[in-house]
Amino acid sequence: DIKQLTSLTYLELDNNQLVLLPEDATKMSNLTELRCSNNQIKRLPETCNRWIRVQRIIAQDNKIKAIPEGVCEMPHLTELDLENNKLVTLPEAFIICTSLTRLRFDTTDMVKASPAVALPDGIRRCEIPAEIAICGVDEVIR
Repeated sequence: DIKQLTSLTYLELDNNQLVLLPEDATKMSNLTELRCSNNQIKRLPETCNRWIRVQRIIAQDNKIKAIPEGVCEMPHLTELDLENNKLVTLPEAFIICTSLTRLRFDTTDMVKASPAVALPDGIRRCEIPAEIAICGVDEVIR
């Protein structure tokens, strides 16, 4: 049972054809890094805010359409990599993700829905589509 792995700090689930991450995964209280790229994941757990120690989430090449509000409550999250997903929007509370310093996503679906995004002040490196307007970031890679 995954919720019993409370001492685990690094979890790599790449290339496993996963459709979802179990909500019980958020009970892994010492997790600092989650890698779940190249799956079929449609959403991150709604209760991801329980990952109070997580610093990096790398979830490239999935089918994630939205970032749950709980991500905005993760106090140590510094890197969020959602490249090659199906993102349509960012949560309104995303602007308060003050620990986030690196953000990466690319999606034409978001360009259609939201041509401008508000990002947290702490973002220093941002890799997003050229069609999305942003401000206040030191380095933007397009």
